[in-house]
Amino acid sequence: MQQVIWEDIIKMQPKGLLTIPKRFRQELGFAEDGLVRVKQEKGRIVLEPVRTLDYPVRSYTKEEIKEVLALDKKETKDFCKVAKRKIPAVFFNASVILAGMRSPMGGSGQILQMGKKKQIKMLISEVIMDEVLRNAAKVGLTQAQITFSLQDIFPKVSPAPDRALVKSFYQISVNVGDSHVLAACQENQADFLVTLDKKHLLILQDKVTAFKIVSPGQLMEMYNQQFKK
Repeated sequence: MQQVIWEDIIKMQPKGLLTIPKRFRQELGFAEDGLVRVKQEKGRIVLEPVRTLDYPVRSYTKEEIKEVLALDKKETKDFCKVAKRKIPAVFFNASVILAGMRSPMGGSGQILQMGKKKQIKMLISEVIMDEVLRNAAKVGLTQAQITFSLQDIFPKVSPAPDRALVKSFYQISVNVGDSHVLAACQENQADFLVTLDKKHLLILQDKVTAFKIVSPGQLMEMYNQQFKK
């Protein structure tokens, strides 16, 4: 079946204002008063609707990014070669992805490589993907670099977790802005949540039973013990 391509020519108003035709807005999900992401891509301007969530999402500070990278460097020495048996499902927090993209040979980078080799099942949500892209510049990368790399690593991106499920984690979360991470893990039936966030997520290791919250080094140790031949 041939794809139908819609095309319109519209006039640019003062200060670069444009009106997106109604049928485009309806078909592609552009909402009134909603946010729109604007980016330059291969000589074109691309407009994308930005999801808005009705629950809080915490963002990393520059200091937290530094702590994440420092912990990743510390854990790098704990890694060794592994053999494959069973494939555990691992949900990735943004901290591990950012650290792994910045230092491919570090601990987090090696976890990402395990995903590429199909030694672990890679899980990520739309909310985590957005968080990684928002913080790309803080680790010296562009959004284009990260987008290209993640398409090769994560075959599927799950939608934002259910609001009711997110709220069910408010009580145990250090910051309710991290509840979506825990909810996404449970919703995607993850065996592990891998993170470098000591203050907000690793501290919950004894409070969550549906899945294990681990650092990259701890994940590798458990992988060796439980999944190695």
